[in-house]
Amino acid sequence: MAVLSSIESPYLDLLERIGLNSRFDGRLKKADWEVRDVTVPEARPLVAQHHYAKGASKTAVYLHGLFRKGSDELLGVAWWLPPTRVACESVNKEEWTKVLALSRLVLHPDCPKNAASFLLGRSIRKIRQDARFVSLVTYADESQAHRGDIYRVTNWTYVGRTGPYPRWIDPSSGRQVAALATKTRSNAQMRELGHVLDGRFFKHKFVMHLTKPVAKEPASPYLALLEQLGLVTAANDNAPLPANDNPGSLRPRSMMRSYQRYLSDCIYTMPALLGAADMGLGKTGATLDGVKRLLDDDPTWRCLIVAPLEVVNNTWPTEIGEWEHLKGLTYTVVTGSEAERKAALKVDAQLTLINRENLQWLWKTIGGAIGWRWHILVYDESSRLKGFVRHTPAVKYKDGKKIKVKPQLTEFGVLAQARKLIKRVVELSGTPSPNGVIDLGGQAFILDMGERLEPTRAAFLDRWFDENQYSREIKPKPGAEVAIMGRLKDVMIGLRAEDYIDLPPRHFNIIKVKLPPKIMREYRDFEKKMVAEPYDVEALSRGVLVNKLLQFANGGLYRSDPDVWPAVRETVAVHDCKLKALERIVEEAAGQPVLIAYSFQFDKERIRKKFPHAVFFDECKTFVKDWNTGKIKLGVAHPASIGHGLNLQHGGYLQCWFGLSWSLELWDQFNRRLARPGQRHHTVFIHVIMAEGTEDERQYESLQTKGITQDRITERVRVRLAA
Repeated sequence: MAVLSSIESPYLDLLERIGLNSRFDGRLKKADWEVRDVTVPEARPLVAQHHYAKGASKTAVYLHGLFRKGSDELLGVAWWLPPTRVACESVNKEEWTKVLALSRLVLHPDCPKNAASFLLGRSIRKIRQDARFVSLVTYADESQAHRGDIYRVTNWTYVGRTGPYPRWIDPSSGRQVAALATKTRSNAQMRELGHVLDGRFFKHKFVMHLTKPVAKEPASPYLALLEQLGLVTAANDNAPLPANDNPGSLRPRSMMRSYQRYLSDCIYTMPALLGAADMGLGKTGATLDGVKRLLDDDPTWRCLIVAPLEVVNNTWPTEIGEWEHLKGLTYTVVTGSEAERKAALKVDAQLTLINRENLQWLWKTIGGAIGWRWHILVYDESSRLKGFVRHTPAVKYKDGKKIKVKPQLTEFGVLAQARKLIKRVVELSGTPSPNGVIDLGGQAFILDMGERLEPTRAAFLDRWFDENQYSREIKPKPGAEVAIMGRLKDVMIGLRAEDYIDLPPRHFNIIKVKLPPKIMREYRDFEKKMVAEPYDVEALSRGVLVNKLLQFANGGLYRSDPDVWPAVRETVAVHDCKLKALERIVEEAAGQPVLIAYSFQFDKERIRKKFPHAVFFDECKTFVKDWNTGKIKLGVAHPASIGHGLNLQHGGYLQCWFGLSWSLELWDQFNRRLARPGQRHHTVFIHVIMAEGTEDERQYESLQTKGITQDRITERVRVRLAA
């Protein structure tokens, strides 16, 4: 077995151990290290001390050792042996005698970063130069929770799991003992020899074919790492993914980046996964790749993809059409009118794409569990599941009266009911926990049906949180955040854009507008008395007041007559200070496109009146295409409608917040619409208009605090695939 050591837990520790995370200080410098041949007596002590099997074969085809130049201290070993004929033929049937297996890959704990990839790369180079073997095979052992990440990032091909094998231990030495020696021993014979059966475990299998020249694969996602190992010429993995306006220029699978392949492998091998991947990392394409591999394994399987409406209609179909190896995937888009949805639902496609608002309709239409036909669930932007509520309220208000109604399944409730029918779950989110770990309860339930964090919202809150009986503020109990993330560590990964791709920096330009003294006095009186007398507007509670103060800061107020039922809402103009600031931004843009986010409906109407040429996202079906082709000079949208998954980087580099949001998810998503791979400008400028001395400033501070909390959470599952 070619495994580094037995300290993995389950894969993050492996990344740290092999130098792809940051447990050890320092970094391997190629000029200071070398790999040379060693003998079996020299290698065995290192293996016995630092490999979980506690031993190795008495012979080897190749034994390559890792040394610091000028030193004879052996710090690492790559041990190569011929596998069985059956194993050889499974790798290369035509030339099975030229197949070699990596039996042990061991490092001393003091080795610096990248030592494993350096040793493995140099060892493969020696085998390649010898030209005796054409194919290599190795395994990662699930008995040690190993996943083979070192092979994934050094361009081995993952081919799946082997059948379960018996793991025998010699209790006197703790060594792993093979049942296959000079002859195959039976279980009874192994027990007669005093060996103990530790269990039956699967292995992850990886192969590499040496006869295919690496230099002919310039688009390989691992070129940067392989170049460091000296196997290929340098390449730029940070180059933007090319647009695919020409159907004849489909991207080959080899163009997938290392982090995309890693995410695909996780989807393929893990029954449940929460992929907390930053926007711009190509998680849609990676997910489709992983799902396709699962569908290839079992053609009877079907996959349901749930996402925001615009992402369902545009992003997922576009991504399917841009990759050469995905062109055979069949899909149906269940959106539009009820008749259109029913017609699309009748199509037996491999992928069913549906917007999240239609999940309840889907469940009802198919007759619930009886009609459920999907084996894989992909939920795009899974933070939507944070509510952890299965049913709608049993009461509602109509014409001012409280009436009882029959509770209905919520979106979360539908998935909770269907979960036992689903074999694989993939949750994706760039912002999985905008409000802290409290947002992870519902997402975790859909992953494991409550195994890790409790099966109900009430139990989840009771176990992990404390509630202030006066303010009703809910905070994690001491140590809860660490404990929760520890329980999710084996089903959640964090991929940060800054670790892998060169995105244009985002420059935030805070523009504070001063309200006129008279308007500011009216604001303070409203804040104090909860009544804006000059505008005949009253806030009935402190919570309502906060929203009214934000309206005031934007330049208007909603007003309704309490004596009229049903209420008729009208807008009262207060000031135009923010509109003037926006006008200056547009003028200074000098014809460059500007993308604007607004808060309230009256913001939208006032912007429309001020800028007649503005194009509104919810009113233009071709907004994405028109924006990216430069036809729109002033694009306006509510961040809730434009935030998720849309690629707008080709149309401009200027953004503006006319009014903010309390939601970190909407803030972060909107801010990443233009700063994505393919952005041609060196910097994305984001203007934030705030009324000085108002609730705007507190809202902005809240977003910064929430961002720090989420960063701290995702850092606990962060994966760095290359140093």
